[in-house]
Amino acid sequence: IKRDIIIITLLVYIFIIITMISLINKPVFAENSKSDKKRKAYSIGVSILPPLSIFDSSKNKFLQINILYGKAYSVTGLNVGLLYNELNDNMHGFQFGMINFVHDNVNGIQLGGLLNITDNINGIQIAGVSNHTDNVSGFQFSLLGNWVSWDMYGVQFGLLYNVVGTTKGFQIGALNLNGMFSGFQIGIISNYASYKSEGFQLAGLININ
Repeated sequence: IKRDIIIITLLVYIFIIITMISLINKPVFAENSKSDKKRKAYSIGVSILPPLSIFDSSKNKFLQINILYGKAYSVTGLNVGLLYNELNDNMHGFQFGMINFVHDNVNGIQLGGLLNITDNINGIQIAGVSNHTDNVSGFQFSLLGNWVSWDMYGVQFGLLYNVVGTTKGFQIGALNLNGMFSGFQIGIISNYASYKSEGFQLAGLININ
């Protein structure tokens, strides 16, 4: 009985949220530049599990709420979800979900309970398991490891591994594998730079350059 009451209460709560959002959902306009008089509309989006969603997913959002799984074009503001968030373009602001997948850039804070996947992150990226990006500028942390295809500028913590093309900054992990490294590096087991290493390296076993 208690379980039924909890489920009913949760459904009522979700219905109220969706109803309120549908009543207040009016476009907010922002100019791209002074020379460009065209305005870009931003709206609110709510998704339970596609196709069970409200409002056009192709629009830019300033608030995207995904109960289970949701997909939108871009968000400038807040994107939260219990399980999976996906954006076809950019994320500007704060994003939280178990898995976050942004096809282009993240500018702000990205928090993934399990996994973050994006092209470029400018800001803070934190994952419970792993981060996968092309480029990082800022702070990156993962309980398992970080995989950066090209460049990492800033501070990077991966408890098991960090795999980066070029690192410039501070890096700590059990295994740090870089093409090029410049800065301060701590490897609990080992540090490896296949091409070039400049700066300070400290390893529990061995530094390989």
